[in-house]
Amino acid sequence: MRIATKDEYEKRGDTTQVKADLSKGILDLTYVQVADREWEKAKPFAQGYWAGLGAANCGMGPEQFSKSQAFTETEEKDILEERQGTHGEFKDVAPISQTLKIYFRAQSTWDALTLVQQEALDNIAQKIARIFAGDPNFPDHWIDIQGYAKLA
Repeated sequence: MRIATKDEYEKRGDTTQVKADLSKGILDLTYVQVADREWEKAKPFAQGYWAGLGAANCGMGPEQFSKSQAFTETEEKDILEERQGTHGEFKDVAPISQTLKIYFRAQSTWDALTLVQQEALDNIAQKIARIFAGDPNFPDHWIDIQGYAKLA
């Protein structure tokens, strides 16, 4: 089971579309490539993946997931407002983060990096973007950068 591309979804029968559903933690329209017998595992995996849950939590069924992780509209609004204060507006974070990632990929040594190193740099780019677009004194940004660097 893996996240697939839209092209794979359109061309292959073993790829399934998972629609965005904030109440179930699926933030974006995505595609999951699975064998038919694995689909029940794929639904909670996709929900857990997009909600940022750890692998241990991805074994829940969809009904358990939505009961335990769903937020009320008020809670969701409060969380988004809090994050906007610390992380900045998403529309401001995105261009900074994407510019850094484009710059990284343009380097001749990008392909020499491991996938773990590349992913760490992508996550660091997002944290740097949040520093510029949000609260630069929010300690989590800096702590997360250190964490991703250690993981790499």
